[in-house]
Amino acid sequence: MSDISSSQEAFRPRVLLAEDDPALRLLYGIWLSASGYEVDAAADGAEALNAVAAHGLPDAAVLDVQMPRIDGLAVCRALRARSVRLPIVIASSFDDIESAAFEAGADVVLTKTGERRELCAGLDAARESRRALASSLVATAS
Repeated sequence: MSDISSSQEAFRPRVLLAEDDPALRLLYGIWLSASGYEVDAAADGAEALNAVAAHGLPDAAVLDVQMPRIDGLAVCRALRARSVRLPIVIASSFDDIESAAFEAGADVVLTKTGERRELCAGLDAARESRRALASSLVATAS
């Protein structure tokens, strides 16, 4: 097998996962990793932003809303300010967070249900939404 094939097969999109609940952070990390993602896990919003400062923007982000130090909506706004192309999923146990999450720049808002397929489908939908946006930006610029 050539080096090019090996490097293409080895690529795993990097997801920033910010979740203050250790059990959910571990569970979501396992699910995302098993779905082909490299996961940068953070216990709160400050850790998430520090990870971005240290490693650059991820390929996508999954953010809890209510976290210590810096909440997920503030992290969402900070990430969106840095990139219009970054897919962002907000996962929250709050029912009434959708409007605020979309205003902050989220692509997809999920209610925490403990369902792997819902989390992965939400992340896939956010990534597809941003790919479509990037394509339309390229087409408009031409």
